[in-house]
Amino acid sequence: MFVWFRLREVPDTEKLIKERALAQKVLLVPGGAFSPSGAKSSFVRASFSVATDEQMDEAMRRFASLLDSSE
Repeated sequence: MFVWFRLREVPDTEKLIKERALAQKVLLVPGGAFSPSGAKSSFVRASFSVATDEQMDEAMRRFASLLDSSE
């Protein structure tokens, strides 16, 4: 149902997800949202519970494109 990704080159995924990912129509949750203290996190969480295989493939293409352009 959920997949966690660690973005090794991104120490805090908050800005990446809330700004750039949303603009690319990639909906993920920054890992810091799951920290009681709100600590920075290099993780993001994706939910695929109701997505089709095709939707998951497209989501991963968009996510990969977003990461390629962040270098």
